Amino acid sequence: STPAMEAKPSATGARKAVKVSWSAPMFADYGITSYRVRVYTRASGGRPLKSLTVSASALRRTVTKLKARKKYWITVTPVASALVGTESVRVKVKTK
Repeated sequence: STPAMEAKPSATGARKAVKVSWSAPMFADYGITSYRVRVYTRASGGRPLKSLTVSASALRRTVTKLKARKKYWITVTPVASALVGTESVRVKVKTK
């Protein structure tokens, strides 16, 4: 993986949901085909609670069916036809 293939996510809490948005990687000419949005229940380690695939043209996704008033950690990973980018740092967010 290469640092140029890293997305920078931000997240805001909603009612039993999390709104995630991110910027495209610095060098988007890798031919990004999709993004992988993952939801974790801890700051490090563990398996993702949810893993969603989002089309390359979308730079946002609302993750629903989460528990109210709970903390989650979100990552976004760009995926290209030839390689998978670096999973972003985990961003902490709390649902409403």
